[in-house]
Amino acid sequence: MPFIPRDGVYEDLLVEHADLVVQAAALLGQMLDLHSADWDQYAVRISDLELAGDEMRQRTVERINSSLFTPVDPEDILMLSRGLDACLDGFDAVADLLVLFDFHELPEGVAEQVAVLQRQAELTRTVMSGLRRSKDRAEYWAEIERLENRGGKLFRRMVATLLQEGSGYPGGTDEALKAWEVLSRLDSIVDAFAAVAAAVETIAVKAN
Repeated sequence: MPFIPRDGVYEDLLVEHADLVVQAAALLGQMLDLHSADWDQYAVRISDLELAGDEMRQRTVERINSSLFTPVDPEDILMLSRGLDACLDGFDAVADLLVLFDFHELPEGVAEQVAVLQRQAELTRTVMSGLRRSKDRAEYWAEIERLENRGGKLFRRMVATLLQEGSGYPGGTDEALKAWEVLSRLDSIVDAFAAVAAAVETIAVKAN
C-alpha cells in the first residue's frame, strides 16, 4: 500500500514542495561551476525557492485546517512539509553564505557533498510522489542512509583538513572559519533529508 493513502491534494502539495528542493539543489550545484562574481543571481533564485517553500508549507497548513478528514495523521503531513522546508532553508543559507563570504576557493570535496544532496533531493521527490511498493520504500531508506553516511564522512574529512591546515589554509584562519560554517550548513542539509526519510518511515509504519 502507499505510504500515504491516496489523496491527490496532499500528494500534489508534497510533490510540488519537493520539486522546489530539487531545483534548489540543482542551482547550488550550478553555482559551484561558476565564478564567484556570478553567484549572487543564483543565490537570489534559491532564496525565491525558499520563500515559495514557506508558502507551500502555509498552503499545507491551511488545507489541513480546512479538512474534516486527512489520509494520515495531520501532524505527520506537517512533519513532512516542515522537513522539506528545512532542506530549502539549508540551501538558502549556504547560497547566502557563499555570496557573503565571497570565497575564492572552496574546500576540496564541497562539489561532491553537493552531489550527495542533489541525489537525496531526487530520491525525496520520488518518494513524495507516492511509492506504491514497500520494496521501493526500503530501497529509498537504504539509499538515503548510505548518502547520509557518505555525507558525514565527507564533512569530517573536510573539517579535518581545515583543522590541519589552520593558518596555512588559503586566505588564512578567517577563511578557514568561513569554510567551516559553509561545511556545517551543508552537513545540516544532509541530516534534514535523513529526517524527512525518518518521517516517511513513521507514516509507513502507521499505515501498515
